[in-house]
Amino acid sequence: MKAGRTYFAALCLGVLLCGCRDVPEGVKENMGRYGENPQKEVSEITYCSIEELREMNVPDIDTGCLLLPPEVDFSGVEEASLLSISCYDDFLTEENVAKYAELFGVSRDGFVEGHDNYFGDREYYDDSESREYVNVMQNGGISHMGGWAYDGASGILEQEYDMAKDDITGVKVRLKDGEADLSELCSSVETWAEENMPVEGVSQRVSGIAVREPEEGERDGDARRVAMCIDYVYKGIPFNSRTAGREESEDGYHSELVTTSICAQLEMDAQEGPPAFFSRNEGFRVVKAEPLEKVVSFESAVRMLSETLSGFGTFRISTVMPLYDLYPDRNSTAPGLRIEARPVYAFLVEEKDDNGFGLINAWKNRYFFFVDMETGEMTTNLEM
Repeated sequence: MKAGRTYFAALCLGVLLCGCRDVPEGVKENMGRYGENPQKEVSEITYCSIEELREMNVPDIDTGCLLLPPEVDFSGVEEASLLSISCYDDFLTEENVAKYAELFGVSRDGFVEGHDNYFGDREYYDDSESREYVNVMQNGGISHMGGWAYDGASGILEQEYDMAKDDITGVKVRLKDGEADLSELCSSVETWAEENMPVEGVSQRVSGIAVREPEEGERDGDARRVAMCIDYVYKGIPFNSRTAGREESEDGYHSELVTTSICAQLEMDAQEGPPAFFSRNEGFRVVKAEPLEKVVSFESAVRMLSETLSGFGTFRISTVMPLYDLYPDRNSTAPGLRIEARPVYAFLVEEKDDNGFGLINAWKNRYFFFVDMETGEMTTNLEM
């Protein structure tokens, strides 16, 4: 199982710590002329209430280099707050290890102690004969790889859905224990996560789906595997699972704040029983929330972004949604890690890419542009 464990570690760190991708030369040429751009002075910011935000749609203004989707939906936003989050540092208890041993059908006596330099102390079960691996970590991280998932087996991507924009009503998928309605499967997964993987102060919602055909030699008739990404949602706004973590860098084009992303992933081939693959990097609690009475209006965010990017070429925005951008305190460690969460308008430029195992939304976005709902400040992985 060494390969599987190595892949899991890479998966975790890939979500938390990935840096920026290289910028195409054509864009760099435009960036070199950015200081000469007479449009870089942006418009005055206007603000709106949360009630007004819920009613907003794409503004009827000249969006310049931005090609926006025809509609946006902020109707589910209950509150936009400045949040303080704390990851668990006391999760590795006898009660929790026994709970997840039972959930994934392995013997509590088979767990051994270990330590990870980043995630802290852990107890894990690893049996190559039964092809079962379960890992429980001090910071609330949990992983399971069983059966075909034990060796990191994946499949051929057939279809994927982004729940922020795709309608899956009536979509069916055949699993090894029968045909499933994809909407009902999402609901059952969310219920399973809430009951078995609870996180204090937030709800859990499926945000992305990938349907895969097993590789030849692993197929069970026409049964498929379904991978899902689960977002953590605080009063209508999900925590960022859409962009890879960003490290500080100084390369002549940009200087970015350290950020991270939070989500859970799973992959299943049956409706009944726990998923063959499950992973979350941490458990956490919301320890403080400061609600904003007013937020930057969506029209202001669009206008400022359009003016700021004028001269950089055209950006076809795949998805617009509210998110909590996450700023970890790097002076704290993963057990007990403190994170500041700020509400932003997220403008995402998607590219088709399948990581081949689980489902990580962050790997599907080429560029992102965040506009802070309190200050109007923009952050991006486009080097500027």
